[in-house]
Amino acid sequence: MRSQPVAVIGVGLTGAPLAEHLSRSHPVIVWDIDPAKLSRVSNQKVEVAGSAGEAAKNADRLIIDLFDDDAVRACCTGPDGLITGVRPGATVIDLSTTSLETKLWLQSELGERRARLVEAPFFGSVDEISRGSIWTVVGCDEDVWPEAQTLLESFSRATRIGDVGAATRFKLAANVLTFSMVQLIAEAIALARALHVDPQTLLDVIADGTGVRAPIYQVKGRAMVAEDFEPRATVGLARKDLQLILEAAAESDLDLPLTEATKRQFDAAARAGWGNSDMARVFQLLDGSAND
Repeated sequence: MRSQPVAVIGVGLTGAPLAEHLSRSHPVIVWDIDPAKLSRVSNQKVEVAGSAGEAAKNADRLIIDLFDDDAVRACCTGPDGLITGVRPGATVIDLSTTSLETKLWLQSELGERRARLVEAPFFGSVDEISRGSIWTVVGCDEDVWPEAQTLLESFSRATRIGDVGAATRFKLAANVLTFSMVQLIAEAIALARALHVDPQTLLDVIADGTGVRAPIYQVKGRAMVAEDFEPRATVGLARKDLQLILEAAAESDLDLPLTEATKRQFDAAARAGWGNSDMARVFQLLDGSAND
């Protein structure tokens, strides 16, 4: 029996490889708020919808993978928006990292149309999503989880941690580590070079032990040494997520001084014109090798 179609709303840096991966096992419908991005999906089996609403009318399972709150709200609202077209009983999986406010708004809007929201912000970048091996943390009603799990596990390692809202809170807390670690490995490599220590040796040693090994140090550290800033997860994405983290902390009357300092570095990288470069490029703020 032929699989039911899956609609992917947003085919940017990660949405395009996700659509390609899903198309190997499902009929896929795609749409993006920026028509130019549709060219990133080259598979002839993928159908392009005329609007988010049209995609929603033709699929009971939808995946949203968009940059920020504004993009999610824009694709969902209006006469051609996803919410207008969504079918009763449809499951909408939102992979986007947005504010808790937007997640709860989307849950309410979908609920009025008897559709269900599954929030599933993810960890991983282009390489992992192309292989179908990202990590998703999931917030949804318990009765929705079995169906959502089946689709999520076709492209990710999925863990339900609670109802809608729980996954967003988790992702913001976990991302405190992500971006600070990128900045930390940048500073370690910059100091190694200044002290005439081979940065490649530094990475090799911490990969094997010393109590500070972490995959992100290797992935981003090796990109820094090679000056490979092809986007896998961008400076702009990091700034957006860091802003969400700091806003959530402020609402809880919590100061995060290291995260605030990290945000200033990513802001500086954006001012240098590197918003669409991989976040590893913050390293060039330290070593003086930036190329215009």
